[in-house]
Amino acid sequence: MKQDLINVNFLTDIISNSVGILVLFAVLNIVHEEKTVYKLEVPIEHESSLAPAFFICKDNAIVFIEPETIFSNAIIQADRGLDNKIFSLGYMDIDGQIAEDRGLVLYANNTSLWQNDSEIRQTLDDKLDAKKHFAFFFVYDEEGSSGFEIFRQTRQYLKKRQIKSGWQPVNENNPPHICFWSDVPACRYFPSYQAISK
Repeated sequence: MKQDLINVNFLTDIISNSVGILVLFAVLNIVHEEKTVYKLEVPIEHESSLAPAFFICKDNAIVFIEPETIFSNAIIQADRGLDNKIFSLGYMDIDGQIAEDRGLVLYANNTSLWQNDSEIRQTLDDKLDAKKHFAFFFVYDEEGSSGFEIFRQTRQYLKKRQIKSGWQPVNENNPPHICFWSDVPACRYFPSYQAISK
């Protein structure tokens, strides 16, 4: 009597590529979570003519970065010979440091002056135009200073307004940095398409 056996080659094909791994994890999660289904978002970076508008998310607070203000303050400090030294930017309790390979490195200190979820919406409405900008978030992912939840809520709000977004996880050892030198990989900021499956 012949028994049906699982084809090992078929299983190998499934788990040997990234899509297969994602499907396998999704199936395992559904089984483990008793048939709870989650929305899966897969970001795909792409080049764009839209200009980035920068935000930092930390301690469940968010701040819009005014590039003109912080770069003007950084230039004043650089003229004083403070290259490679940390100095105050005089903006929302954020310090800066000029680094040749990363531009202006930002050190977020006290976030008490930053906005929360309800306050940021007015700033988003005032500063972002879907035809000109996309939002780029630097999101702290450290325990005790996470900015992920406010980032997630803000990104949902931007989706409703059809404004694209991109993001990068940061921490104390790898702080946010902003520059506009397109030939340096660290200075490229891209929005992402969101592929959504239900």
